[in-house]
Amino acid sequence: MTYTPPPGLGARSAGMNARYGLGRNAPPPRRPGANVTPVRTPAAARPVARPLTVGQQANQQVNQQLNPQLQQQQAFNDRQNAAITSFAQALLGKLQPVAGQIGQQYDQAIGQTAGLANAAADSLRNANTGGQAQQLLQAIGAPQNQQDQVAGALNNT
Repeated sequence: MTYTPPPGLGARSAGMNARYGLGRNAPPPRRPGANVTPVRTPAAARPVARPLTVGQQANQQVNQQLNPQLQQQQAFNDRQNAAITSFAQALLGKLQPVAGQIGQQYDQAIGQTAGLANAAADSLRNANTGGQAQQLLQAIGAPQNQQDQVAGALNNT
């Protein structure tokens, strides 16, 4: 007994069915992975695209037109900020050694001012007429507390 395929069935399918003993009405074999059926999401689970309002459409059009210009402006601003930052860093690098020199000159000026103040104080002490006043007060017999009072007032002056 030999198997003859029905009309329209290829010889290959018929031969395979006969070879594997699947019988006349057996379906042809499937390729690997062909048994997987695609999973379909129910219509209710799919997002529904809602039409945009007039305001949303206007915003979308404005954004499409302005976003490239805004991005270009932001890139320009970033380049300008980088240039300013590098200029400031270079300037600080040049000024840093000068700060030490100015600090030394400032310290020197403070020392000179202190020396001038001490010289002025010495000059005023030497110009004090306290010694002559004490001699006059002793010559006239003034009491000691009066002599001390005049000497203190002259020293304060």
